[in-house]
Amino acid sequence: MSEHWPGWDQLNTLTLKDGSTAASIDTMSAPVHIQRENKEALSDIVLVNSASQRDGLAIPGTGAIEVTQVTDNTRTTIIKPSQGQVLQVMGLAADRSGGSGAVTYSLYLYDGTNILFWYYTSTTDGSVLFSGDTNYFAAPMYLTENLYLQAIVNGTYDTVDLKVATVRVR
Repeated sequence: MSEHWPGWDQLNTLTLKDGSTAASIDTMSAPVHIQRENKEALSDIVLVNSASQRDGLAIPGTGAIEVTQVTDNTRTTIIKPSQGQVLQVMGLAADRSGGSGAVTYSLYLYDGTNILFWYYTSTTDGSVLFSGDTNYFAAPMYLTENLYLQAIVNGTYDTVDLKVATVRVR
């Protein structure tokens, strides 16, 4: 017979309103092996994840807009989730200040080794919303600590604020 999952002892002071951090649940769950003897502990982990809204749906209160300012045309990481986090991208935009003429935006998915060219647009507009067109794969995008978003901005400008709206799903 398996022992009870030790996470209960560590979470027993929290209410669902208080919530719990994904990192603490991950830390408590990590040593549990997927095997028959741990069936009860695994069921408990699924229950805790579901009750704390870690079920692959948006976690309430986790929506955010990350802003990264660029001043040159080097490849820059726009957003990279923390370990254990999964973020769903809800929208992407940029605001340019200064400069003139067209600015080219190239977005990439990067896994630390390989680069996937994901989006391209060129515009003279000062503000741009990156939206679906022939140069954009418009499926839901999920980012993790080992698959994240980078950009190169080419053109004449003083600064460009790259903005990414996300919600955490894990």
